[in-house]
Amino acid sequence: MYNALLNLDFSSHTKVTAFTDDLVIMTAGNTLSETEVYAHTDLAKIEKWAKENKMQFNETKSKAMLLTRKRNNTNINIYLKNRRLEVVKEMKYLGSLQFINQRMHI
Repeated sequence: MYNALLNLDFSSHTKVTAFTDDLVIMTAGNTLSETEVYAHTDLAKIEKWAKENKMQFNETKSKAMLLTRKRNNTNINIYLKNRRLEVVKEMKYLGSLQFINQRMHI
């Protein structure tokens, strides 16, 4: 289902994985603002692909999770369809709980 999406020309800072109807987009940057720029650039590609393929991503179910070594940097602004994604400290993916507490656990 997502083969064409996974083959889009994403930046070298972004990795996209999918399983059935679950999609994970991981973006890395040296700074918070740099990471936001990379994420928005690649999310725009994903939104365009979805529109062309008559698919929609549910922005109310979509979440953002920031993994960082900096303790005071916990807020990131990521938008999907002009809606800011909720920033969470834990999320469930493929039945595994992943959370932030200095490290990510699976």
